[in-house]
Amino acid sequence: MPRSLRVDKKYMPQVKSALRNKGYSRQIDLAADLDCSLTTVSSFLNGRAVDRQYFMAICKILGQDCQKIAALEDSSEGDETEASIYVKRPELEERCYQELLKPGAVLRVKAPKRLGKTSLIMRVIQQLEQEQDYRGAYLPFGLADKTELKDLDKLLKWFCVSAGQALGLDNELNTYWDEKYSTSKMNCTNYFEAYLLTQLSDSPVVLCLDDVDLVFPYQEVAQDFLEMLRAWHEKSKISKIWKRLRLVLVHSTDVYIRLDTNASPFNVGLTIGLPKLTLEQVEDLINQHNLELEQEQLEKLTNLVGGHPYLLHEALNHLKNNKTSSLEQLLAEATTEAGIYSSHLRSYWSIIRQNYELANALKTLVKSNQPVELKPKLKQFDYLYCLGLADFKGNEVKISCNLYKEYFKERIDGILEST
Repeated sequence: MPRSLRVDKKYMPQVKSALRNKGYSRQIDLAADLDCSLTTVSSFLNGRAVDRQYFMAICKILGQDCQKIAALEDSSEGDETEASIYVKRPELEERCYQELLKPGAVLRVKAPKRLGKTSLIMRVIQQLEQEQDYRGAYLPFGLADKTELKDLDKLLKWFCVSAGQALGLDNELNTYWDEKYSTSKMNCTNYFEAYLLTQLSDSPVVLCLDDVDLVFPYQEVAQDFLEMLRAWHEKSKISKIWKRLRLVLVHSTDVYIRLDTNASPFNVGLTIGLPKLTLEQVEDLINQHNLELEQEQLEKLTNLVGGHPYLLHEALNHLKNNKTSSLEQLLAEATTEAGIYSSHLRSYWSIIRQNYELANALKTLVKSNQPVELKPKLKQFDYLYCLGLADFKGNEVKISCNLYKEYFKERIDGILEST
């Protein structure tokens, strides 16, 4: 399973035409809608490798068949592309690897958005495929339509078909889905047991459910779906075929759904959290971009964005591809509309301005020069953490980096007045 994909050259005119037909006069507008970097969109449109999840997301919004237009034979290993850059986290990778060797394993990867959850788990799955003959299936829930997330039957059909496609198997819903006499959960379970897992009888299967928390707002659907996953884990204790299935649940938000202790997939297996990058890892990231920064420059950059992988990558990628731009200019413009983070910051602004309580919680953080003590812990702070805007330490919470503090400190009062 390649970690990255690129558009086949013969389809590049088609995807560029689709960009215009969908009403995107500027690439940066598409980047803002997808909450990804301008570099990612530009790379996609020009046939360069991008992360698999973004490739699929861009294809969906442009109405393109991702399997048809992808140059699947292309591997980005060794290329100096955005998609090939990866900061190793040896201890976390090893813990995930060892957990997924266990029959019927359930691994949960929980961290704020854009901290590298997908990259980490895809690296581990790729290693398992190469060393242990595993089959990996990556299912980004961001590609499910809202109509599917709201309806259990539609969601489970999407789930089955998507898993089959990721494993290279045909859609056989007409054969295994009993609309008249069976339930959706039984049909889905049977589809995996009688078809998907049976077809891959020689290999363990890792099913990665990325952004699975997108189903959480639909509580009845989420409850049934999560209880089904837990039932699969329980079946692995007595069934050889289910022992071969490993589940990976990747999410940012906490689970505020009433689940029986014995019916939840969130109290079995292993949970992994992702810390921000250490100084040594930041230096490794700089080296992978073929850049050299003076110690003072490194300190100024990390003072603004901390060890946030996405924010660091955006800065370093900009410096690499814009030789006339300086770090000093980048830092000076960081919180402005002319800065490289403008679309990223606006995407947060659009979320915050729609929720008065969330905006008020953020104001508490940006106006304080010290961590704020939680008495009690509010859901609004949890949501800010999930977005990547806040960090927890014990019973205290603080803004996650100075970039967000400076940007919202200038705007938060105006947001509150308008909500």
